[in-house]
Amino acid sequence: MYSTQLHRTMKLFLKMSRLKLNIDFLKDINICWGSFQARAYIKKESLQDYELLADHVQITINLSLMYRCLTVFGDKSAHVEFLYRGDGFPITFILEDQGVITECQINTLEPVSLPDFNFRSSSVINRAIIKSSLLKEALSDMDIPGSQYIDITMSPVHPFIKLASNAGAMRSEVQFLNDPEVFPVLACQTTASFPYALPLFRSTVKALSMATQTNIKMNTEGMLLLQHSIKSLENTNIKNWIEFTLSPAIMERDAVDLQR
Repeated sequence: MYSTQLHRTMKLFLKMSRLKLNIDFLKDINICWGSFQARAYIKKESLQDYELLADHVQITINLSLMYRCLTVFGDKSAHVEFLYRGDGFPITFILEDQGVITECQINTLEPVSLPDFNFRSSSVINRAIIKSSLLKEALSDMDIPGSQYIDITMSPVHPFIKLASNAGAMRSEVQFLNDPEVFPVLACQTTASFPYALPLFRSTVKALSMATQTNIKMNTEGMLLLQHSIKSLENTNIKNWIEFTLSPAIMERDAVDLQR
């Protein structure tokens, strides 16, 4: 596998990561704070070679160190191979660029217990698939200095999708029309609007530069699932994806409003 796509994916996450490998996927999971979950799925068909002798393997590592290993040649697309012999052994990364080979080893950490947001425990009420480039363009207008939250509204009637953010007297709002050129899929059952912490939401949009489409789902509890579809560099017919789950920041924003 080439390191460029892998380290661009890893860059989206924070310091601690749990890697899961099974027969079909290499899956990276990271939890940030208590209202944010991120996952990246890389299909085995995206890899030049993939061999797993166990049914599944789970590894906990420092993701900052992993990112440093993957960028030892800078942002160039180096060939990368990683090996893991099992419990008690480090994970090994071997990178090759124009005949220069570098080997890095990272000690694994004690397994961490990460909560499962279980987005599907509540019914999905609204769903849309949008071209990622259009979503990225819209979100570039939402960065208002001092703004802490972004309100996302999904509805079966106009405005079908609305993003809003404000700070003091400043307010930014983006509305999307029900245009098949924008939304290949738009299936909203009811009008629902929830606030989300803007710093966490910004973390979800970093993947838009690599994505072709983004699947947006909202459940009855206000949890938001963003799934970014990313084409493999080795085989453009294969799509990997990065998904983010955010809990609504209703109580947090209410507390801020009471202090004003």
